[in-house]
Amino acid sequence: MPGTPDQKEIAQGKPVENTNSYKAREHSRRAVLRATLFGGLGTLTSGVLGACSRSPEVTSQPQPATAPSTGTPEATLFQNPRGTATIVSRPKIATIIPTATLNPPEALTPTPEYVQGLTHLQEVPKPNEALKKTTIDMYAKTMEIDAKEVEVGISFSELKDENGDYFVTAVTLDETPLLIYHPMKNTWVEAGPRNLADLQNFTIQVPSRVDYLSLRNVPNIEKTANQLFSASELNTSVVFRNFETGDWRKIIDTWTTIKSDLDQGIIPEGFNFNWNDANKFVDFATSHQMKVRALHLLWGGDVPDSIYNGDFSPKDVEKIVEFTVKARVLRYNGTVDGRTISEWHAADEIAATHLYHHNDKWSFWLEKLGYPQATIKVAKWAKEANPNASLVIAEDSILHLRQDRANWKSNFFNLLKFIKDREVPITKVDVENNLWIYDPPKLDEMISILRRIQAMGFEIGGSEATVATSDTSPDWVYQDKMRDVKDKTIAQADVYGDILSAYLAVGAKEWGFGSPSDRTEYFDDIGYPDANSTIFDDQELPKKSYYRILKVLYQNLKSSQG
Repeated sequence: MPGTPDQKEIAQGKPVENTNSYKAREHSRRAVLRATLFGGLGTLTSGVLGACSRSPEVTSQPQPATAPSTGTPEATLFQNPRGTATIVSRPKIATIIPTATLNPPEALTPTPEYVQGLTHLQEVPKPNEALKKTTIDMYAKTMEIDAKEVEVGISFSELKDENGDYFVTAVTLDETPLLIYHPMKNTWVEAGPRNLADLQNFTIQVPSRVDYLSLRNVPNIEKTANQLFSASELNTSVVFRNFETGDWRKIIDTWTTIKSDLDQGIIPEGFNFNWNDANKFVDFATSHQMKVRALHLLWGGDVPDSIYNGDFSPKDVEKIVEFTVKARVLRYNGTVDGRTISEWHAADEIAATHLYHHNDKWSFWLEKLGYPQATIKVAKWAKEANPNASLVIAEDSILHLRQDRANWKSNFFNLLKFIKDREVPITKVDVENNLWIYDPPKLDEMISILRRIQAMGFEIGGSEATVATSDTSPDWVYQDKMRDVKDKTIAQADVYGDILSAYLAVGAKEWGFGSPSDRTEYFDDIGYPDANSTIFDDQELPKKSYYRILKVLYQNLKSSQG
C-alpha cells in the first residue's frame, strides 16, 4: 500500500521513510495503547516495562523492528523515558492488562523440593512420598501408635559415616531412624540394620540355609545383614552325606595317598561329595555383596552315622576328621572355582560338650580326639588348607550363666588360656546368646565378660542372638522364670537392645542373629514353634525388637561423631 512501510523491507531491517498517513496511523495506535495501559495503572515503567525488564528478550540497545510471524507475539518498539529503544514481546491488547501473575503473591511460591535446615549437605531431595509413607505406616503399626503423629514428629539429622562423609537420616521423636540419604547413593533408602551397620563399618550376621533362601524372608535377610553364615550347608553330615562306612575305610586304607593330595592342595577324587548346598549358600552371599562365615568344622551335634557306627579307632577318627576339615576348607579357598570362604569355625560348643554329655554321640569327637587337643588339631588342619583363613571358636551362653553353671564358664576360659598358651591360630570368640525374656542377663554383666575375653587377646565375634518369648524356655540352660513380664514384645526388644549395646560398648566390630525370622527359626527344628525369638514375625513383618536394633545402631553412630 502506498505510504506504508513494506513488510519485507521491515523484516530485512532496511530504513523505511514514514509517510504522513503512516505517522497518523501509528500516532492513533499509540494513543489507544496509552489510554489502555495508563488508565488507572500508574506509569508504564513500573507496570508493563517493569515486567518486561525481567524478560530474557530485553536488550539495552535499539533493534530493528521485525515483522510478525505466525504463532509468535508481534514485536513492538516502545520508547522508554530516556529515549532508548527497548524491544519487548507485545501480547494482544485483550490480554495485556496486568493481573496478579505479574507480581505473584508469596503464597504462590513453589514448595521447596529439598530438605531444609541442613548445615553440611546442600540440595538433599526430600524423601519419596511413597517410600516415606510405607516406612512410617509400618513403624506406626508395629509400635502401635498413630502414623500421623509419627509423620509430624519426623526430623532430619546430619551425621558422618566411618569415612567422615556426611549423610542424612529421617528420625522419629524418640530417635528411631527410618530413612537414610547418602550422597554416594543419591537416593533415600530404608534405614535397615545393614545400612546402619555399613555406615559405621560394623558387621551384622544372620544364618541361612538353602531352604531359607527359597522362602520370602530373603528381603529381610538382605536388609538385616552384611554377612551370611552357614546354618548347616557345610556340616560334616551334609557335605559327606553320601559317604558310607566303606568310604571312610577307603580313606584310612589309602591314607598316605590321600594325605599327600590334601597337603598339595588337592581334593582327593573318587568320592561323592555334596557341594550343592554350600555352593548355593556362597553364591547367594556373593550376589548380595555379603561376607561369608562357615560352621561347623567340629561340633558335637554333627556326627554322621556312617562314622559313629563304623567302629573306628581314635587314630582312624583323627584321619577322618583331618580329611573332612581339609576337603571343605580347600574347596572354598578360592582356587577351585572362585568361591571363597575366608572365615571358619574351628570348634563349636566344645567346653559345654566336655562338661555336659547329652548323649554318647554328642561327645564322640572329643572322646576320639581328646579334650582340649581336638581344638588344636582342627585349627592346625584348617590353616594348612588355607593359611589366610580366619578361625573362630564358639561357645553358648557364656554371657549369662547362673552360679550353678559357674564351672561351665571357668572351663571355657581355661580353654581360651590353653589356646593362647599354645599359640593356636584362633583369633576370634563367638558367644551364642540364646536368651529368654524371663531370665535376661544384665548389661554390665555382659560387658564385663566380653572385656575379659578381649583381655586374653581375642577379638569378639558375632553373637548369634535369639530372645525367646515362649512361656517355657527352648534352651536347656534357662528353665526357671526369674521375673514377671507384662508385654512380651517390649521385653524382647529390651533384651535385644542390651545385647547389642554390650557389644558396641566394648568396641566389637561384629554382632549377629541366631535365626532370620520366627518363620524360619532354629527352635522350630527342635520342637519349640512358639519361641518367636527373632526380630521378624511369622509373616516376615518387623517386631518392636527390629526398631530397637535400629535405635541402638543410630545412637552408636551419634556417639561416634567427632
